[in-house]
Amino acid sequence: LKSRQRAQMVAVVPQSYHVEYDFTVEDIVMMGRNPYLSFRKKEGQKDRDIVARAMEMTNTEVFFKRCYNELSGGERQRVILARAIAQQPRIILLDEPTSALDVHHQIEVMELITKLNREEHMTVLAVLHDINMASRFCQRMIMLKDGVVYTDGTPREVIDRPNMESLYDMKLMIRESPLFS
Repeated sequence: LKSRQRAQMVAVVPQSYHVEYDFTVEDIVMMGRNPYLSFRKKEGQKDRDIVARAMEMTNTEVFFKRCYNELSGGERQRVILARAIAQQPRIILLDEPTSALDVHHQIEVMELITKLNREEHMTVLAVLHDINMASRFCQRMIMLKDGVVYTDGTPREVIDRPNMESLYDMKLMIRESPLFS
């Protein structure tokens, strides 16, 4: 695939994203449209509508004209997720997408990611160190130990005492939450 085709197919949400220039939040999210634009084709109303929808989905529309560098870490993370959504990929790669977020926004973002998977048929691959969050939102979990696949399956298959104790090299108690059963 050519780089433009790859960029239209796959979006990446890194754990952190820094910019040197004073781009507005709108500018950052509009960058998600770059794989569809060229020197001859500038962003149009369709692109602005896609960006507005992505910002609405991530509750970042209130930051529309603010400078990206003035946002908190959690706000920035939601803006970068909006940029990935604006890219309209078939696959989204996420590296600790909730690490800079408070609990409310962690749940909100994970519910949005689940919705993208189910309703937009977007393939989602996420690196999550929060086992509770992963077990609540992931259909399939792959646990790595020393860089090698240790176990792979549904959360119910993967999260058991022997696996967790071997993975973390400590005694653990595993309990199922009555809130999410």
